[in-house]
Amino acid sequence: MRASRWGRYSGWVKVAMGILSLGVAVALVALLPWGIAGANSVRAQAKSLPPAGAGGSPGRPAGPPASGGEGYDALGRGAGGRSGHGIEPGSELTPEGPFTPNRMGSIPILEFHRLGARMGRWQLTSAAFAQVIDDLYRHGFRPVNFVDVVTGHISLGRGYAPVVLTFDDGDPSQFSWAPGQPGRPDPQCAVGILWQFHEQHPDWALKASFYVNAHPFGQDSAAKVRWLVAHGFEVGDHTLHHVFLNRVDAKQAEAEIGGVAAWVQTVAPGYHVQTLAYPFGAFDRQLADSHVWSGVVDGQPYHIIGALLVGSGPAASPYSPQFHPYFVPRIQVVDPTLVSPPERAWTWAAWEQRLLANPRLLYVSAGRDISSFDNGRTNPGRGRFNVPVHPYRNPSLN
Repeated sequence: MRASRWGRYSGWVKVAMGILSLGVAVALVALLPWGIAGANSVRAQAKSLPPAGAGGSPGRPAGPPASGGEGYDALGRGAGGRSGHGIEPGSELTPEGPFTPNRMGSIPILEFHRLGARMGRWQLTSAAFAQVIDDLYRHGFRPVNFVDVVTGHISLGRGYAPVVLTFDDGDPSQFSWAPGQPGRPDPQCAVGILWQFHEQHPDWALKASFYVNAHPFGQDSAAKVRWLVAHGFEVGDHTLHHVFLNRVDAKQAEAEIGGVAAWVQTVAPGYHVQTLAYPFGAFDRQLADSHVWSGVVDGQPYHIIGALLVGSGPAASPYSPQFHPYFVPRIQVVDPTLVSPPERAWTWAAWEQRLLANPRLLYVSAGRDISSFDNGRTNPGRGRFNVPVHPYRNPSLN
């Protein structure tokens, strides 16, 4: 009895499975043209990207804003909220990077000062700087701004490691106009080198953080600041007069920090200075907990959410309890032969070898893994500052 009943049921099951198979086959045939069209669309997007050197890359203005720099959000991103330029990180046009994703790894934040005709303790040649960028690119690093690290907005393709390029003091060698061409970066200055590299490698975003004092970059300071923020770079605070913040009271510190923030926000309306680099690497732990990080100067409110030291190793992941937003270490980029043997271990030349030999130490993106902490105002880091600091031996050169 049971066998006979199962025989009748199994016949119905076979009929149902046949009908289901036929339906799946019909659906696949119907969807085939849509799949082909989608693939053709991706290929068409790739072909439509402008060639290297051509203007009009997606989301990138052709030059400095004409009316004072309107149109950036609080993170310095242009219209549409894009945080970079060229090919969007993590898109189908971006191949995977060489590293294994690791959200808890460390992030190298590199420190630059001047470019010049010869190598020096605080100076690179233009060729040496260009080589640093090329090496970073080939090894799988991609740039983000420091504020992106503090807020956790790290948007990169899967398998790429973030690196932050920072420039102190607003030296003209960092940003100057091409001779006789106001509004176009000189190809020998740092901004010009980054611009040319981006044109050749669109997946290297226009990202770097410039920490300025009063009257940065020589002439046309306001126009150059507007140009930087309009093109995706970060402009940060280095105090008005490059003061030792551990030697001033809270009132003077507020005037020095808020003075830069107010000026930048005045010349680039809509942009907000959010991070600072300590002049001389000097800081006061009590100052870091005081009210000077937020205030109003010259009618302009400001709010500093992160600050950079001078030395001496990679920064902890913003997701790590060891990350402290007001004590974030940097790595000096210098010719190792120009520093004492004990200092060489703390230069980028040494750290680059260590990190590439042990890539598990690196923060590596899982692909469009953007997160924000408290609406981008703060971060989860609650750790104590425990990274050794190696201050400048000659503060007058910093």
